[in-house]
Amino acid sequence: MPQQLSPLNDAERAWVESNLVEARLLLRACGQPSTGPFDAYALDEAFAVWAARTRAAGADPNAGINTFGIAFGQHLVQRLGFVWVVVTDEHGTELAVVGQPGDITLFPANLVAKRYVSGATGFLAPIAAETAALVAGGEAALATAAAGAAAKRPWWKVW
Repeated sequence: MPQQLSPLNDAERAWVESNLVEARLLLRACGQPSTGPFDAYALDEAFAVWAARTRAAGADPNAGINTFGIAFGQHLVQRLGFVWVVVTDEHGTELAVVGQPGDITLFPANLVAKRYVSGATGFLAPIAAETAALVAGGEAALATAAAGAAAKRPWWKVW
């Protein structure tokens, strides 16, 4: 089944909005600025604090993972002109952001979940910067980045 992109429906838009409200509360609770456009550096700092607290408490991380993922996706929407979509393929349905050039598709919640599981922190700002460079550099930058990533890491570890 080829990938199908669909606009968000009303319930999905409401879910994104509620997560953005929660993200501002998490940012504030972790000592980061919580007004204005979402900032990848502030999200990184807050994520590190939140992840440490969540692990120490033995709490379920899923809601926070979604919240940080949605906030990061919104950062890409606000800064790079990405658009929220629902992606459906042979693996299921997931919320994503898409941008140009080269039909860049990122699954922010999945991106955050994988890094939470691995214990990584400080990854959102570098990914945002790399994505901005791809957008600014167009197709040539995308091809160069893809070739470099393929040579260094398996494709599923690029983002």
